[in-house]
Amino acid sequence: MMRRLTYMIMLALPIMALSCTPETPENIDSAIVAESIEFVWDAEDQAKLYYDESESLVFPMVKGENIKFAYRIFPEEDKLTFPETVWSSSNPDIVKVEQDGNVTAVSSGDAIITLQPSTVNIPATATIKVIVHETLVKATSISVSDNHDLTHDVTGLPLCSIGETLQMTASVSPSGATYRTVMWSSSDDDIATVDPYSGVVTGLSVGKVTITASAIDGSGITKGHEIYVDQVVLPVGFRVNNMPESDAIYSLSDVSYSFDYDIYPDNASRSRIKWTSSDESVATVSSRGVVEFIKYGQVTISASCPESDEEIPEGYIANFSVNFNIPAGFYRDHFERTDIDQHWELNRDHIKQGAKQEMIYNEQTGERYYLFTPFIKNNQGRGDIMRNKYTYDKKTYISLDYPILCFRFDDVYDKTKELNGVQTPYPRQINLDTSGSLDDGTQYTGNVGGNNNKWHTKYKCSDGSAIIIWNLNEQQFPTGGYLPEGKVASFTTFQIKYADINKDNVFPTINADDVTYRFFWFHTFTSTAEMETWLAEWSEKTGVTYAEDNIQ
Repeated sequence: MMRRLTYMIMLALPIMALSCTPETPENIDSAIVAESIEFVWDAEDQAKLYYDESESLVFPMVKGENIKFAYRIFPEEDKLTFPETVWSSSNPDIVKVEQDGNVTAVSSGDAIITLQPSTVNIPATATIKVIVHETLVKATSISVSDNHDLTHDVTGLPLCSIGETLQMTASVSPSGATYRTVMWSSSDDDIATVDPYSGVVTGLSVGKVTITASAIDGSGITKGHEIYVDQVVLPVGFRVNNMPESDAIYSLSDVSYSFDYDIYPDNASRSRIKWTSSDESVATVSSRGVVEFIKYGQVTISASCPESDEEIPEGYIANFSVNFNIPAGFYRDHFERTDIDQHWELNRDHIKQGAKQEMIYNEQTGERYYLFTPFIKNNQGRGDIMRNKYTYDKKTYISLDYPILCFRFDDVYDKTKELNGVQTPYPRQINLDTSGSLDDGTQYTGNVGGNNNKWHTKYKCSDGSAIIIWNLNEQQFPTGGYLPEGKVASFTTFQIKYADINKDNVFPTINADDVTYRFFWFHTFTSTAEMETWLAEWSEKTGVTYAEDNIQ
C-alpha cells in the first residue's frame, strides 16, 4: 500500500567526498557545519509526495514541467563556516537540476535529486526521487477504505471513538495516474477532523461525518466515506480466540501473526488495549494486535486493558503475555497465503530484458506457485529466482541450526526436445548464488558447493518438478568456507541462478515458453532426517512421489 508523507522531509546521512572539492579544508574540525538539510514544500507540492514500493520518497512531475525546490539548513546558513551547497541529478537526461534548485522534467523515467554541502566530510544531505511522466494522466476514480474495528450499532457505519483516530486510505485509478495521492477533508470539523495529507481522522464529538478524498490533478474526481463518532468506552477484558502456545516456533516467512480477540463490553474502543513488544528489533505489535516479524530472535508480546473496578466476566482476561520464537535460518516459503507478500521474484534486470513471472493457483491440488519465463538472448535463456524483495531489511538469515536448504522447482534439464530424432534435455546451469557476512564482517559469498550444478542432492518428482537440496554441513562457500557453528550469516543476495538454458546452442532455436519453470517452495531443516520425514508426509498429502536423481 502506498505511504504518504505527512510533513516536511528531513534527512541526515553520511556522504562520500564530492569530486567538485579536491580536499577537506584544514579548519573543518573547528568549523560550524551543516547538521541537516531538509526540503520544504508548499501545500500544493506536499500533497503530491508519496513513498513508492521501494520505500523511496517520490515527487511526480510531467515532462516539460519546471519547479524550484526549496530547502532549509540547520544551523542557518548565515551561521555556517561553509554555507555553500551543491545540487545534483543521478540522471540529467531525465531530470535536470540547476545550482539554484530549479528542477526540470526532461523526459519520462526517474532520477534522484540530491542536495548537500559542497565541502566534503559534512554529514548532511537531502535526497528525493523524481518520477517523470510523459503526459498528465488524470484520475478517473478513487476508492476509499479505513482501518476501523467496530461499527456503530444503529447506522452500521465504521465507528471512531471521541479522542481516537481512524486511518483513511485512498487508491487512485488508473494505476498509471500521474498523481497517486489525494487531499482529505471533513464535512464537519466539529465532529471529526482529518489531516489533509495523511488521511488520519480524529473523532471530536458524537455524530455522523463524511470524509472526502479529492484528486489533486484538477479532474474534480472525489469519493466520500461516512463514519460515525461516538463516546469512548473503556475495555474491561478481552478473550483471545487464537492464543498461540508460548515459545512456539515461527518463521520470518510467516511475516506476521494477528491476534483474533473479542472485547468486553463489545462496544469498547479496541485502541485502548495496550500492546507491547519486549524487543521491537525482533517483532513489533500494532494497537490492533498484529505482530510483524522483523528479525530472528525471541520476543514477548503483551496486552493489557486499562485498570478498572468493573468485574471481568468469565472467559475474559485483563492481560496476557506470550513468547514468540523465531529461529535464525528457519524458512518455509510455500506461497500458501494470499494476504502476504511472497518473498521471491525474478531478477528485476532479467524482467527488463523480457523475463516474466506469474503466480498460479492450481484448484485441483490447492497449490500456489510461481511460473517463471526466462528471457532469451543469443538463443539462450536466463531468469534468476531471487529472495529478499519483501523482507524488512532485504536480508536472508542462514545458520547451521537449519543447514538443509531445500527447494522445489522445475529443472528444464528434465524437459526434452527432439534433436536429430533423439529426445534431448535442455542444458542449463543452476547455482545457489549468495553474498553475505557474519556480524564480524567475515564474508560468505559465491555458489554454494563450488561451480555450476553443485547441489548436494536432487529428487525428481512425479509431476515433473524437482527437489534440489544444498547441505551446509557438507558444502562450503567459495569465499569463507564452511559456516561456523553458533553463528548467523546475513545474506543480501540469496538466489537460484538459473542460467545458460540451451548452453552452447545445443538446439538451433529455443522458445521461451518451452522452457518455463515453476517454483513451488523453499524450506529449511535441522537435519537430513527431519527433511526426509517432512518430505514423506508432504508426498502422502499431495500424492506427488519423488526419487533420487543426481544427473547434473
